[in-house]
Amino acid sequence: MSKNLSQKNYDSLDTDILYRKEPDYNKDWLGGIYHCRNWTFRAIKRNHDGSAFMRDTYWSSGGGMCIEITDNNICEFEVVFNFTDVRQISDYEIDEYEKDDLYRTATNSGGYSCGHLHWVKKDAKKSQLKLIIKCENEIKTHEFQLKGLKRVLNQLTEKAN
Repeated sequence: MSKNLSQKNYDSLDTDILYRKEPDYNKDWLGGIYHCRNWTFRAIKRNHDGSAFMRDTYWSSGGGMCIEITDNNICEFEVVFNFTDVRQISDYEIDEYEKDDLYRTATNSGGYSCGHLHWVKKDAKKSQLKLIIKCENEIKTHEFQLKGLKRVLNQLTEKAN
């Protein structure tokens, strides 16, 4: 067993959970505090020596920043969700679910700027009210666009005559 991590804390780590940690703003990070880092983590447990690490999710290949877990720092990692309880949805769908069912978090090299950030509880259902509102807004948008195209068509027709 690791001398820095108790068996109890080792056992409490779940490799199916996404964890988050606030960045250490006092440290001088090469390339900047968010360069190649999401500050969301998956636990890596090493059974042969009882040690554990949190690996940043930025690199899907398994590289990137790792932080050794100790009894002193384990409390710095907060549970976001369990991957077995959620599914990823497209950015287009986020306004179709209740906020309590949604998670917005970076889990790949797209970071927080390239989309693919949204996860929803597996048992969440799309909100009928939100779907109606979305549909009504889409209709209004298309009606506005149609009105503008008709105006352009009339102007072009008048000039042609």
